[in-house]
Amino acid sequence: MKHITIACIATIIAFGTGGSPLMAAGEQLSRGHQWIRRRPLTTMAIVLSTDSFKVEQYMNACNTVLPWKPNNELFDLAAKASLPWHGHAKPRRFNPGEDPERNVRFGKVMKSRIREIQNQYPGGTGWLVWDEPQRTVMPIAGEICRWLRKNFPETLVYTNGLPQGARRPSKYYGEEPPGGQYPYEQYVRDLITIVQPDAVGFDIYPFKENGHTGNTFPTVAITRKVALEAGIPYWAIVQSYQDIQRGYRMPSESDVRMQVFSLLTYGYTGITYFTYDLAQGPAMISREGEAAPIYYDVARLNQEIVNIGQALRFLTSTDVRVVPGNGNPLRRHTVAWTPGAGGEHRITAITIEDTEQADYKDLLVGFFNDDGGQQYVMVTNLWHGKNASASERQLAIRLHFDGGVTQVGRLSRETGQPELLLIHDDQLQMTLSGGTGELLRLGDATFPGLNE
Repeated sequence: MKHITIACIATIIAFGTGGSPLMAAGEQLSRGHQWIRRRPLTTMAIVLSTDSFKVEQYMNACNTVLPWKPNNELFDLAAKASLPWHGHAKPRRFNPGEDPERNVRFGKVMKSRIREIQNQYPGGTGWLVWDEPQRTVMPIAGEICRWLRKNFPETLVYTNGLPQGARRPSKYYGEEPPGGQYPYEQYVRDLITIVQPDAVGFDIYPFKENGHTGNTFPTVAITRKVALEAGIPYWAIVQSYQDIQRGYRMPSESDVRMQVFSLLTYGYTGITYFTYDLAQGPAMISREGEAAPIYYDVARLNQEIVNIGQALRFLTSTDVRVVPGNGNPLRRHTVAWTPGAGGEHRITAITIEDTEQADYKDLLVGFFNDDGGQQYVMVTNLWHGKNASASERQLAIRLHFDGGVTQVGRLSRETGQPELLLIHDDQLQMTLSGGTGELLRLGDATFPGLNE
């Protein structure tokens, strides 16, 4: 293995496949979790134009397509290539015109058009209902969700909320909220309780042209918390484009890996990219359909996350902590790792070997349980930067164990197969590429979902 070494021992043993027991008959699983367990981890990109869309090229990067508008040609291209697709059920996409009442109406025209798309183009496995709904339109979004579930019971019906950080609560409410206050956590709760989606998410674009990276963790952590309480999966739309006017940079390889792997470490099980083709600015492909460098970064990344997603689909996030690099403060809505965090008492220390200070030169540590209560740990290198490749932001780290741990299982990002790492002197040394994470299981290399 190129990126993993074991202190004083260089032995990695292939261990075969395996799994842990699932919940009985899936009865304790939500509709969204059952849908996710039946499919590979979903990787999508928003597509707006047929002019530059080459379906074979797209399929080398993502396993599902999300046409942003009800464009028959895009659905037809996907169906003919047996590429799963998701629709975007937002009234103004189906009800053109300047009448604001018509633009938010869910009536016969929209229902008829959705039926036509779903029935005419095979491969429709999900519907995104109302991107970024405000509180005032959530009841209509909820009506759409109920109708979709009733008429197309095999599809995933989900919604995508606004990110945290708006200056005024009216951004989330749609008008001045009662009492003038509307906390972001209440917005996410309303999104789930009123819309009642099978899964919930948000979109967030943190990478700035000046080299700064915005703090995504409040949005990420709050959505995770509320979704876990509701017992539904949570997804996200991530940045894969540049918008010079708004000051957004084109994400580097280490940028996009950091955003995606950090989400997986929080337990997110669906990733969508904004955008595949041009929207506000340069994206994964050009106007002529030529692949940009980020296209190849995303294609490699998505293969890795689908590989480890085999198991992540069957795991529940129990805790997330940060190991700050030398001199780095904890960011808002993050908690420092300490021995015993996540209920894991066998890890006694986690150290970053490179002590030179740099922003985001930190580790994110996520803890998971499977249905049988077995524990897993995901460790992600948050170090990234403008124009920086993954290799330019790699970190050597060391996990220290008590005497009871002699081996650690790793689900290979490269092959999707489990491997057994042997421990020496109660330590495991790993080198993580920039923005990249590893999924581990202490004691053996048995991961759920590999035979699904």
